[in-house]
Amino acid sequence: MFKLSLSILLASVMVLSACSDDNPTSPNYKPYPGKSAKEAPKGTEAEAPTSSKVAQSLQALKDDMGSDADPVKVAKALKARPPNSGPEPMLMLDKNKTPLVPVLHNTIKLNYYECDGVVAPWFRELVVAEMNYFSALMNLPLVDGKNCVVSIGTTSGLTPGRISIDLHETPERLKDCLSAKLCGQFRSMSLIEKGTTLYRSYFLSDMGRKMISRQCVNHEGKWFKDKNCYDVDPPPLPKS
Repeated sequence: MFKLSLSILLASVMVLSACSDDNPTSPNYKPYPGKSAKEAPKGTEAEAPTSSKVAQSLQALKDDMGSDADPVKVAKALKARPPNSGPEPMLMLDKNKTPLVPVLHNTIKLNYYECDGVVAPWFRELVVAEMNYFSALMNLPLVDGKNCVVSIGTTSGLTPGRISIDLHETPERLKDCLSAKLCGQFRSMSLIEKGTTLYRSYFLSDMGRKMISRQCVNHEGKWFKDKNCYDVDPPPLPKS
């Protein structure tokens, strides 16, 4: 472990702020909250001291991180550059929204499938990057996406048809969670329909520390901090 210098933190902030939807080569995929900034009077921006801007950027990052975050893990998570789209659909499903691979494991409420053959590589990379950022904010170990399962709610459960992607740190942790043993750490992303779009609703938990985290990312990559996507308003309908 090593201490994260202010320069690294600042560099991460500047990388985040440089991403913009207006620039297709640098997609705004990072889950970060929209900051409401007051419009500066004309002629004052050029005169603002650099040290003040540095302090404001650093404070914004600290506010988002919170006291439980590991700054080293946050910096590592921010290095990810996942794509926003790819040559194939995000999920490979049949007309009944069922995966084209055999069931790996099933319970009364959920059917589980391996991610390979179901989740498109580009979409898995995106989910892993966002999950690691949220994991770092609550000081959970980061994951590489290899220990991955897709769960789909059955008609006997509370959320029939809901599709989730669960990521685990090791094969042993994945097996423990599937076999209904003590699932000490849990990371899951559920796809929630909002109008004509899909939002990504993240749920992370650490039973040992009695911590949970709920985060929502919309289809454009905007982060709704500490929100369940069910509680987020859908996007406005397109103007006819």
